[in-house]
Parts: sequence; structure tokens; C-alpha cells
Amino acid sequence: MKMRTMLILTLLSVGFLLAVTGIAGAGVVVSTGVPTSATLGAVNTLSVTPTIYGAGSATSISFGSVPAGTGFLVPSQYIKVVHNDNSLAWEIKIYTNNFAMDPSTTTWGYNYGGMIGLVPGARTPMGWHAGILNSLTSKFAAGDPAATTSVGWNFVKDKRDKNIPGTPEDESWLGPLGDASYANVAFGWPGNQRVVDPLVGPPDWSYVDTDKTFVVEVEGCFGSAPADTYGTTIYFDLVHK
Repeated sequence: MKMRTMLILTLLSVGFLLAVTGIAGAGVVVSTGVPTSATLGAVNTLSVTPTIYGAGSATSISFGSVPAGTGFLVPSQYIKVVHNDNSLAWEIKIYTNNFAMDPSTTTWGYNYGGMIGLVPGARTPMGWHAGILNSLTSKFAAGDPAATTSVGWNFVKDKRDKNIPGTPEDESWLGPLGDASYANVAFGWPGNQRVVDPLVGPPDWSYVDTDKTFVVEVEGCFGSAPADTYGTTIYFDLVHK
């Protein structure tokens, strides 16, 4: 009886072990599958609309007549940006493209972003600030984009900007990273959109945007500009990385 009990316990132990570990040497006899596929449609759209603070759309960004001695000025319009993109990685860049070919550095210097005047060499730089809101009723405070402690503005760069000799940073359009990354106003990937704001700080310098709409404000930096009539076109490019 004792021997039989021990045999039963042994068999139960072996059964439990096999249940846990599987039968040693057992293999798959047949393996088959069902092919599965899908094609997801691509979407890449971008629209920009000049919009009056607290009101409807406008036809352009206009500073009007600017009094002499004005330093930094935010106009009465901002830019509403609507986009949709489901590529693996995308960016939206903001810039001006003021010249059809490289201008004379003797006349224009090395950076050309912002508005240019009728007189050769006359230029007023511009700044941009972005936010995740879909509309604005009040202006972001004007300030110097070059301030050592950021005031929330970035310079509007130009596609023909060159590196200024003797400076520690590369101010050219492509810059040290080779992709004009400092011109990025927004970036993302499927399911994630971010809007750039230098006040956020590293590592992302941006806010998560929960929809496909954000706002961009601009300012004129008139302090170093001579009297003239100025103009430009502010471009936005949706770029796949």
C-alpha cells in the first residue's frame, strides 16, 4: 500500500512537471498563418490665415504707419495655422525668402529675415511666438528676440541667411545641424503634435498640442531700421523628416 501511494505521488509530480514545462522534445507539427495587410492613407495639409485679435480673419499682416523711435511692435493680426500630417516625423518651418539670389553682403550684411525696404540695405528684423490656443484676444508682450534670458520670441530667419564671421554660433539658414532646425515652429509624429516656445526650455522647447490648430504671433523689430517702406511674405513649410 505504501509503495502504491508513493507511485501515485510520483506520477502526480511528473504530470504536474509536464504541465508546467511541457513534454521534453515536443515540437510543432504544423504551423500556418493568414496574410494580413492594410494601407493607411497619407494626409499632409497646411493652411495659414491672418486673423485679427478678438475678431475674424484678415487679408494680411499690417503694422501700418510706425512712429519713429518704435522698438518692438506687435501688429493687430496674428496667424492661425491649421495642419494635419500622419508621416513618421514632420516639422513646420517659418521663414522669409526675400531674395531670388544671394544678395551683396556689403549692402545687406549676412542675415536677411524680416521685412526689407525699398532702399537697398534697409531691413527691419521680425520675431515670432507660437502657442497652442486656437484663437487669441490679446497680444503676447513685445520683446527682444536676442535677449539672453528668453522673452518668448524667436527671430524670423531668411532662407539666404549666412553665417556671420567671427561669431560663436552658425547663423546661416541651414545652421550647424544642416536642417534649419531653429526655424521650426511646430513638429511631431503620428498622434503627437508639439508647438515650439523657447520659454519652455530643454529638452523639447515645446508644448503638446492636442489638436491640429495653433497660433503664431509676429512682431517688428524697428529699433535699428531706417525710415522706409517695408514688406515681405512670411512662409510656412510642412517638411517630412
